Amino acid sequence: MENLHFKHYLSAVGAAGVFSRWVVTQRPSEKSLGAFSGSRLVGVAIPGPSIGLPQAASCWVFTDSAEAFSCLLNQLRQARVGSLSFPLPYMDCVARHNDVSIDRFYVMGQSQIKTKLGASEVEHLSRRRFENLTIPDEMTRLVGCIDSIPEGFPYYGIVRKNEIVALAETGVRDTEVAAIQQVFTLSSARGQGFGRTVVEYVALDLLKDGLLPTYFTAELNRESVSLAESAGFELDSRWGYTDLN
Repeated sequence: MENLHFKHYLSAVGAAGVFSRWVVTQRPSEKSLGAFSGSRLVGVAIPGPSIGLPQAASCWVFTDSAEAFSCLLNQLRQARVGSLSFPLPYMDCVARHNDVSIDRFYVMGQSQIKTKLGASEVEHLSRRRFENLTIPDEMTRLVGCIDSIPEGFPYYGIVRKNEIVALAETGVRDTEVAAIQQVFTLSSARGQGFGRTVVEYVALDLLKDGLLPTYFTAELNRESVSLAESAGFELDSRWGYTDLN
């Protein structure tokens, strides 16, 4: 099916659908898969290898039922899509054959923001700004090639002595929701509150623009989980992540 046929379903998914809604806007080259119960669409699988983010999953799956998930999973295995993210209730469908890691998806309401915009050192980092900064080796995998950063891509960071010490981005977004992810603090600068400062600043900046701040992180990353919860984010859902190859 064409991706545009999924828009109504993905709107009903809610905040956690921001990744798939974002993939749809990028017009991936491959057609997506739909699972139906009669004429009702009960699940989608949206390939995203062309969305331009190296850290993104190759395919996002949203389903209403285990039957729909199993149907989509069988097709995806045949297609060898690579990495896959999916709602945690269906983890047992893939756990027998693949190692599965778990990600957490958090949501924040406006009343939970405690910091004031402009009260920190956080700044928007444009591509031109990156070109004039020292990017520590620890962060190169998050930034990638500077020349490939799209103009206006929403990176945020704290800079000390011309070196980035904390970083976050909100590239995945739609008209209502934005995902704060790739939050990272330089190892030598940890324990000073830089990560939380960036996250709280970004969350308030998103709210100022009328977007719901969300936060995405691996469950095993206890420091990141603690940061999200201390900043006032509340758990919305948990997702499985696996490589079908």
